Amino acid sequence: MKPAPGERPFSRAGRSRKLASGPGQLRAASRRLTAAATASLLTLLVVASAEAATPPGFQTVTVANVGFSIEVPSSWHVTKGGPNLSKTEAKELERENPAAADAIAAANAPNSHIRFAAFDPVAVDGGVPDVNLVVEPLPSGYAWTQYKTELAGEIKPIASGRVRETDISTATQHAVRLDFPLVLTVKGKHHPLVFRQIGFERQGRSYVVTYSAPAAVAGSSRHVFDTSQASIIFSRG
Repeated sequence: MKPAPGERPFSRAGRSRKLASGPGQLRAASRRLTAAATASLLTLLVVASAEAATPPGFQTVTVANVGFSIEVPSSWHVTKGGPNLSKTEAKELERENPAAADAIAAANAPNSHIRFAAFDPVAVDGGVPDVNLVVEPLPSGYAWTQYKTELAGEIKPIASGRVRETDISTATQHAVRLDFPLVLTVKGKHHPLVFRQIGFERQGRSYVVTYSAPAAVAGSSRHVFDTSQASIIFSRG
């Protein structure tokens, strides 16, 4: 169901297409970055099964075929792949959130590049704290500075406030972190959310880890996000 790593160049709608070199093509390729944020939004409508927890209080989620692991709270539910909303649910979400419509479609597509999503099963203010991982191949010659610029550039049109950018390092990789607010409309109700998105460029691939939480629990979610972020490990190369 999911493409093999490096098998297909990415596109905004998740469809295969050939990429030429040059700024215009790099901008088009970077549009997939909003899908990572949208995957978090879609967990408002998703229910999945939990995995075993280790160490106490957290469970380790491993995506072996891309050499990635991360810890999330043991009470969170984990699903591999995209959210698999019905066509009706996806279209309604797109209609109510036109700025993110293409990214919603990409996140829910059968060939989505979402490798896993995990979320708190207890809803707060209509939403849940969650995290997901999107992994996609990058075009040859895609520079780190270009990657950071376009990652932030894709978020700014949909964010409802300032996008804060910070260069960070995890245990095995440098990265860029973006923090921003976003308001999602679901069935006529507005849901203010806070996001943390971490982008890694590694061995010709983009790894985007996206955390989100209802604004009402932003403070209590921060510690969970910090702990999870610090646990990210790349096991290959």
